[in-house]
Amino acid sequence: MGISRGLSARTLLLSAIVLLGLWSRQISANISINPIPKTPVVGENVLLSVYSDTVNIFTFSWYRDKNLMITYVPTANPPENIFPPYKGRLRGFPNGSMEILELNTNDSGLYIVEIQAIGQQILKANVTIIVYNVLTPPTLKIPLEFIAEGIDMQLECQVGSQNVDTYIFIKDAENISCAQTNQTNISCSDSSPFLNFHSIRKSDSGNYSCTIVNLISNSTSRPQELRVLVKISNVTISSNVTSAYLWASEDSINLMCIAQGDEPKFSWSYNGTSLSPDPRYHLSISNESLTISPLTRSDVAAFTCTANNSVSQENSTPINLTISWRPDGRIQCGVDLLEEEVRLQCSWPGGSPAADVQLQFQSINGTQQNEVTRNVSKDKVTVGDRLTCHGSQIDKMDKCYFDFVVPQAPTLLNGSMTSVKEGENVVLKVILGISSSNATKSLSAMILPAKFTWINQTQSIIQPNGRFEINSDNYSSRLQISQVIQGDQGEYVCEVTNLVGKTIFSFIVNITETGIGPSIENPGGLSSGAVAGIVIGVLVGLALIGLAVYLILREKKKTSNGANTVRSQAASHQPEGSNSMHLDKQGQGDLNYAELKFTNQAHTQPVVYASIPETTYSEIKRS
Repeated sequence: MGISRGLSARTLLLSAIVLLGLWSRQISANISINPIPKTPVVGENVLLSVYSDTVNIFTFSWYRDKNLMITYVPTANPPENIFPPYKGRLRGFPNGSMEILELNTNDSGLYIVEIQAIGQQILKANVTIIVYNVLTPPTLKIPLEFIAEGIDMQLECQVGSQNVDTYIFIKDAENISCAQTNQTNISCSDSSPFLNFHSIRKSDSGNYSCTIVNLISNSTSRPQELRVLVKISNVTISSNVTSAYLWASEDSINLMCIAQGDEPKFSWSYNGTSLSPDPRYHLSISNESLTISPLTRSDVAAFTCTANNSVSQENSTPINLTISWRPDGRIQCGVDLLEEEVRLQCSWPGGSPAADVQLQFQSINGTQQNEVTRNVSKDKVTVGDRLTCHGSQIDKMDKCYFDFVVPQAPTLLNGSMTSVKEGENVVLKVILGISSSNATKSLSAMILPAKFTWINQTQSIIQPNGRFEINSDNYSSRLQISQVIQGDQGEYVCEVTNLVGKTIFSFIVNITETGIGPSIENPGGLSSGAVAGIVIGVLVGLALIGLAVYLILREKKKTSNGANTVRSQAASHQPEGSNSMHLDKQGQGDLNYAELKFTNQAHTQPVVYASIPETTYSEIKRS
């Protein structure tokens, strides 16, 4: 035991004696290490060749840094002892050299050999090797896809575990010289994987790559685009409005968003919220332009444009749309009856800006916005007075009037006859209005409110009951008689009273027997003789009125012959013994008129067929 690999004790003892003798002499010697090849490559072998002037090596050892790799005794069998993790990868040689097999990049580093020669002290030498591999393409890392102008940024050429001697950065196929003095915002080093930008500029945009170099190869990364964008700024809204007013439902508007900066994208908001879908909103393809057509009242709001790109965002100052609109409908003239006063009103509300309204009545003038009211005593209002209202809003004008006249029903034939079968219903109506002689073109005319009183053939005021129904408002009244009987036949009168007077409207109700009613040929349900008498009477009356007008136009030069002619013509057209006609003077207040009445044996009440002025009536009476 204790004797290794077959060496005899005598041999070892002799070697020890010789070695001790050599040590005692302290002979000096030199050694050196030469890597073969000088540039080792991954996967290949490298020989760390030792040159020494010592020929009698007793033992030597190799270290990687401080870790023992191999010990070698030339006289031993086997001579080498290899330590983990190098078993199977090392070979020693008697001259002190060592070969490393199948290199990898982890084999780069400092190697030390210690040699014990006979008769000499321990000799040491070291060598550093770098194991190179054939370089694979690096990756150029750009931290952001889009870079804002003015910030600091760094690009990195990433190589992994590869051994690189030199880094070269390339922009748009041209090398960047790290020593170039005019690139004051760029710094780099050939031995560093970083390219630094200080306050990067728009002009620094481009395609960048990096090339790595070592002693045996070089490789270049794929180009990467560096995009430097100018931040968004100065976002403003302009419009095509040249007029001082924008009218709802009439006008349109185009808003244009303008911004400084690279690649702006636009969006719009309305009172702080995103623009909702609306067929009136028309956006351009880029959203840069917003057209609103037509404008409405709801567009009275603050519109804001937002511009953004990949590095920044900014909002415009809101633009507040001021929309104008017309007043509601046309200007209105109104009169309200109070206890002792009359309230006059001119109204044209709802406009923006508010309309100026002017009231004119007698010597009263008043102007306000939207509405003007004035109260006057009832006793100061007379027939023929007129309330006039003028309205103005920017470029629009309107006008209405209110004439103080007695009630009129232009569509009603006074004294008209209605025939109905017994047991049926009959409806009599009075609808007030403005006569064509009082109407004024393009003006809005009003009429006084009135009260309606219905009187039957017995001169009694009709009260609503089971068969009589009355529905009235300020401007119309309706009397319905249900399931008429023979006793309902006769004249019905509607007295209509307003502030300045009263008008009487007459109706004749004719009741036919059950089953005998109006026909197409005889719509009134009368006998042939009665119908003929009525027709003749009407024709005579019209002829008489025409003749009276003719006499007046002859400057009132009437003779007894002329008067006799009128009488003879009237008499010649009167039905024999059954019909009669006469002129009655009627009137109230200052509005006097004459009625031409015709009485037929089929009627218990005279029928009014025409009204003529009092002056005309006087002329006819004299003639």
